[in-house]
Amino acid sequence: MKLVLINKMKERLESSKNDSDTAYFMDLMLAGEQLTKLVTLGILACITDDSKRHRYSQEHRLLRADGIGEWSSVIDEILGGPSSHFFNPIANHFQQELNERMGENSWQHKSIKMLIHCIKVIDSSFENIPLKVSGKTWFSHFAYLRNKTKGHGAYSADIYSSICENLYKSITLIHENYSLFVDTDWAYLHRNLSGKYKVTDISINATKFHYLRKDSSATHENGVYIYLNKPIKVELILTNSDLTDFYFPNGGFNCKRYEMLSYITGNKDYQDATTHLTPPGELPSSETEGVGKLDVIGNVFTNLPTINQIYIKREELEDELYKKLLDERHPIITLTGRGGIGKTSLAISVLKNTCESLRYSTILWFSARDIDLLIEGAKPVKAHILSNDDIAKEYCKLIEPKESLSKGFKPKAFFEKELENNSIGPTLFIFDNFETVKEPIDLFNWLDTFIRNPNKILITSRFRDFKADYPIEVGGMNEKEFNQLVEATSNSLGISHLVNDKNYLEELYNESDGHPYVIKVLLGDVAKEGKISRVKRIVASKDEILTALFERTYNGLTPVAKRIFLTLSNWRSTIPEIAIEAILIRESNELMDVGKGIEELYRSSLVLIEVSEKDGMRFLSVPYSASVFGKKKLSVSPMKTAIQADTKLLHTFGVGLHTEIHLGIEPRIIKFFRDIAKRVSLKLDSIDSYIPVLEFICRKYPYAWLTLSSLYEEEGRIDIAIESLQRHLETCTNEVEAYNSWEKLADLFYKAHDADGEMHALIEMSELTVTSLDKIRAIVYKINSLFKNKKFQTDNAEKQILSQRLITSYKHILDNNSYESDDCSQLAWLYLNAGDRKNAKRITTKGLEIDPYHIHCLKLKSSLF
Repeated sequence: MKLVLINKMKERLESSKNDSDTAYFMDLMLAGEQLTKLVTLGILACITDDSKRHRYSQEHRLLRADGIGEWSSVIDEILGGPSSHFFNPIANHFQQELNERMGENSWQHKSIKMLIHCIKVIDSSFENIPLKVSGKTWFSHFAYLRNKTKGHGAYSADIYSSICENLYKSITLIHENYSLFVDTDWAYLHRNLSGKYKVTDISINATKFHYLRKDSSATHENGVYIYLNKPIKVELILTNSDLTDFYFPNGGFNCKRYEMLSYITGNKDYQDATTHLTPPGELPSSETEGVGKLDVIGNVFTNLPTINQIYIKREELEDELYKKLLDERHPIITLTGRGGIGKTSLAISVLKNTCESLRYSTILWFSARDIDLLIEGAKPVKAHILSNDDIAKEYCKLIEPKESLSKGFKPKAFFEKELENNSIGPTLFIFDNFETVKEPIDLFNWLDTFIRNPNKILITSRFRDFKADYPIEVGGMNEKEFNQLVEATSNSLGISHLVNDKNYLEELYNESDGHPYVIKVLLGDVAKEGKISRVKRIVASKDEILTALFERTYNGLTPVAKRIFLTLSNWRSTIPEIAIEAILIRESNELMDVGKGIEELYRSSLVLIEVSEKDGMRFLSVPYSASVFGKKKLSVSPMKTAIQADTKLLHTFGVGLHTEIHLGIEPRIIKFFRDIAKRVSLKLDSIDSYIPVLEFICRKYPYAWLTLSSLYEEEGRIDIAIESLQRHLETCTNEVEAYNSWEKLADLFYKAHDADGEMHALIEMSELTVTSLDKIRAIVYKINSLFKNKKFQTDNAEKQILSQRLITSYKHILDNNSYESDDCSQLAWLYLNAGDRKNAKRITTKGLEIDPYHIHCLKLKSSLF
């Protein structure tokens, strides 16, 4: 069989087959459920993005499904309903194999025929198989069998025995013939700190994914993937890079979480439900979506949207953009900036003025916006265009070219020619919210390939993952613009009398950094509360200090303070204090009291120090005017070469913003460690050369031992990875964090083939108060497995002590919840390992009182009594 999870299920079936016919049948039902869900999620991944969100709608439905019948219905919808129109053409064979009516020599017909034989054992009136049948029928028939036997009825062991052989063969025929399993590469992708991917083959030798092991330019989330013409993520399947288990959605959906079930081990997990709270179906259009037809504004044909919201002119930015739109250079211009900073409003304002010029014949607006930022909050909306095909079709819909009436007309090819030489005349194409399109970089490269002057493209985007001919950064408003926005918004909200306090307005401007959306939201809160309140700090303030003051102060600094100041000025960013200390204490630098130099700079008002509320770590920044002064001093400083080397290493911590201080030091350390991992993986450096810096950071910020442990693990140095993780646990006081660390430590001991260490880590996990019933069940199962497989090498006395510790934790949690027969059987084994046969008998009896037919308790009874 091709897939690891199918092989693991086969192993479970082999084991249960040796137990009893009833156990074997029950596991075959689990195998059928796993097969149904695996097929559903596999073909659902083949549904491409579309504005009506067909794939999301099916995911939404599956997470709320209360039975396997709902999954069968989703298969029917994917293969034959509206969703089928968005099935990836490259995967059409998956669709065809289940849709096409096949005759008796096909694997589809044979599999369904065997399944019907199973059903007729319990329902002789069930319909016979027709001469031809579609493969998807199997899933609705299996749902019927499942509900008849497991869901709503119980039968004798003889009945189960007469079903098992045909049911196994029926399932196996699909496993061994459906091209989704036998001709498709499956893999789990995990991106390492170095930026490269750990590719774990789920199918046998998934070679199509192996290029990612050397490619750090690709961007894929961690998860399960199938390979079509590129990696396609299969959502809602949970596993890890070691493929130790596989989980599928299993109902239990609420506003916070949903249940995931492993059909291989029976373990459960829970995932965040907030990603699927938005109702399914088509969302409302964005307020910035272009109108559906061309109209005349000024001297051009256009579909520009009209936004009914307050807009304050940004004169300098508008002038710059207007001039660049009119000139004959720069075929692609980008407006970049944070979300809500005003890129779209700015573009529309300038474009309305551009309509009055004679530069263009047509101005066309394409919107990919999927969230509207309103005063009352962010609202999801329908993205109008997502791909180059969407753009081409929308273009042809707007201009209605006569060529479109011809047979075989291809909108994409036509649009490519129009980018180069437009049939209407000089045309300006605007692509709003570019970051939300499919494959933004590929789409940008496509546009860049064909666009030619006098045509132009204007893009608005939060991100700059591509290099435009002329980028324009949209920042916060200046004070004049801010005051105009506050006045206009206050008047519209009827709160002018509440926001006339000079100190409040000054705080609002400084703390918002002139961000228009933030300002509107904060004023909306004032309207809601009916009063002003302290504005939360959003971005760092920008102190204005006279150059003369800097000169005088700089001349009085100690050498170490000058070195730090010039380093900070050379790269104006919000930099963790720990980063400056670590860089400057490395072996290539002279020994210096960095902490003393920082305090000197702070007292001199040459640096700002902010403390993260999350972890208490300090962050340093230099006021803008001070940094300009510092760069001038650096240009003639003898320390220039050494500072440039320091700055280069500082870059590995990533660009820091004041608004990110609340995130704490962790994201910056992860970035630093990731870059180090990348350099080490490329053989540019040895990890040993960074050890002093890395361990310095870890000693100052013990949580970093976790990241260092991961780095060592990626290098294959498991023993040192274990030591680093143990260093973290020595100082860890947060129980959730401790649980995760002990769990990771158990995994590392497993990889090191150290069963003793794994056992101790699992025991420590069990004794934490955050350990849930589901979690301790998994721990107990694992430890009993270690005992059973005789991998625990310590003496019998220690074995009994450890067993007793786990019994205490297990019973405490069970006493506060409820016992199940599985709990009783697992607890009985723990008592036996603890040398307590009396309690093993007692708890076995209790398990049989709960379920007189529980297979494991019955086995224990036969050996204990």
